[in-house]
Amino acid sequence: MIKFSIIFALAFCLRLPLAEGLRLSLALAQCGEFGFILFSTAQSGGLMTARLTALASMLITISMLATPFLVRFGDRLTASRLLA
Repeated sequence: MIKFSIIFALAFCLRLPLAEGLRLSLALAQCGEFGFILFSTAQSGGLMTARLTALASMLITISMLATPFLVRFGDRLTASRLLA
C-alpha cells in the first residue's frame, strides 16, 4: 500500500491523467523478486526466523500473482468512468 501510494503521488505530481496514474501504480505496487533474495539473506544472517521468511515469501508470491488482476480491476474502474 505504501509503494502504491508513493507511485500514485508521483504520477499525480507529474500530471499524468488519473487513469494512467492508477494503472501505473497498480502495475508497480507488487513486491519484487529481489525480496526473495533479501529475506533469504536475512535468514542466513540470523535477522529473520525461517517461519518469518516463509511468510514473507508467501506474501511476495501473492502480491506478484495479484498484480494482473489488480491492473484489470483498475482498467474496469477507469472504463466505467468512475475515475475518468
